[in-house]
Amino acid sequence: MRETDFRVLQGFQLFRTLAEPDLLAIARRVEILECPSQLVLAREGEMPKFLYILTEGLFELVSGHAGRQTIISFIRPPTAFILAAVVMRQPYLVTARSLVPSRVFALPLDVFHDSLAAHPAIALGTCRELATRYRDMVKELKGVKIRNASQRLANWILTESDVLGQSTYDLTIQKTILASRLSMTNAHLSRGFATLKQHGVALRGRRINIQNRDALRAFAHPDPLIDDILS
Repeated sequence: MRETDFRVLQGFQLFRTLAEPDLLAIARRVEILECPSQLVLAREGEMPKFLYILTEGLFELVSGHAGRQTIISFIRPPTAFILAAVVMRQPYLVTARSLVPSRVFALPLDVFHDSLAAHPAIALGTCRELATRYRDMVKELKGVKIRNASQRLANWILTESDVLGQSTYDLTIQKTILASRLSMTNAHLSRGFATLKQHGVALRGRRINIQNRDALRAFAHPDPLIDDILS
């Protein structure tokens, strides 16, 4: 592992307080995966074999049943994804698939569990990561239950703008994927963008332009108990 990769691992929540010699021993067992777009690393119903940590790129968590499929959430770095299944040694409840070229650290399951038992610092970091992911899922659920489709889209646009640090940006994912991610149909997504024209958002092809951020915020009503980033 390169020094830069080791520092990324060292800065991750699971290992942040672990003594460097102990982390070096773990780092020797980490495999670095360069994932092309649309690569499935974890499949719904399968047993975990690795702890996966996303360091670059974007993944989606997808679930299907009886011929229907939906996107549960997106995963941004740095995140250990589907950590609950890894800790519990139980089947994945979702499929993890890369949306763009991504970089992932893969630590064998047994190595992670041995380290978890041996180092309280890793156990504490794992608790914090699981708590973070739990809060993320509660926020997702609140957004779906409390907001209408256009408000979910408006808050997604604001959050993406803050992540990217710009008011004009291109969609890096297909609109059908975005619609599923926001628990919308494609028709609802189109109507949502049409509605947001009245609230300061212009869409040309795949390019989104926030022309009036104050108007968009007034419509979206961003909430710190739902949204991680407030523009």
